[in-house]
Amino acid sequence: MLMNTLSNVDPQIVPKYRIGAIAKMSGVAIATLRVWQRRYGVVQPQKSSGGQRLFDDDDLTKLKCIKELIDLGFAIGTLAHLKLDELKSLKEKTLINRGFSLPAEMDSGPLRILVVGAGLQDRLTGLNHVNDVNVPKIKVEQVYADLNEALELHSITKPSQGAGLLACVVKLNTLQLQNLKPIQSLQEQMKGAAFGVIYNYANPEVVASLQGMKIELLPNPFETTDLIEFIQKLNSTALRSHEGEALPPHVRRFTAQDLEFIARFGSSVGCECPRHIAQIVEQLGSFEQYSRECLSLNPKDQQIHKMLARVASHTLSMFEHALQDVMTHEKIELPVNSERI
Repeated sequence: MLMNTLSNVDPQIVPKYRIGAIAKMSGVAIATLRVWQRRYGVVQPQKSSGGQRLFDDDDLTKLKCIKELIDLGFAIGTLAHLKLDELKSLKEKTLINRGFSLPAEMDSGPLRILVVGAGLQDRLTGLNHVNDVNVPKIKVEQVYADLNEALELHSITKPSQGAGLLACVVKLNTLQLQNLKPIQSLQEQMKGAAFGVIYNYANPEVVASLQGMKIELLPNPFETTDLIEFIQKLNSTALRSHEGEALPPHVRRFTAQDLEFIARFGSSVGCECPRHIAQIVEQLGSFEQYSRECLSLNPKDQQIHKMLARVASHTLSMFEHALQDVMTHEKIELPVNSERI
């Protein structure tokens, strides 16, 4: 994809992405990119001698950062003329102020990959030279010749327990029904690891089955941009599993039966506070559960749902304590057969 006939090219930063690739990698639609460029001059793509707009890695990083800030509620007019360092600083401050932890990709170490199949290791480690903070660093932990060797040796030579998330990438020439069982067995052995399969030809029924197993798929041949997107998905899956373990569910003080009892009790006295607070606690509990489910299902919006789950959990805890104080004040006692924790 690199062009040899470029005009006004900085030798240190080589433009190499056409607008379709930059749109796919940044998550910003082509039409939106064109409006941003025409109206705000967000990035300054260089042109080949044929007039083709070409973007570089800094353009990609800037567009991704702007997209993330817009998702956090900022307007493009506010962001368009900020430098990349200013955008990163604004993003970091916004995440901290809104209760986020910083993106785990920044401190979780490399994506440790077990490779099954020949001819893939160099292609994967080559991504470490991509100048983009959103592309995880890769460490090939082990290489197996095929699925049979992986199944036989993986239980003997466990991967190290070093820092970093864990994934497995299987490369197959053909993807047929007989491959399903060994892939499933290896996935079970590597419980908690992200799993991906690269293939040349595939039975559509097998593809559908693997998708149902939450396995990322990449048909071969593929461009580097496709491989980057594939690895980013694996990293998000591994991160989602890690984040799910790191964010334990809130321990509820009241059961649904408790809250129903309190709400009925509150309506029989002059003060309506017990009923209203019980309803708030019930709604917050439902929202916290909803946020956690979104955290496990949608890697793209993982950070926002993690923040929402954390805020809901903290607010829920405060309202539960408030409800307990109101119950004491109103002399409300729960039934002795309550199963609350």
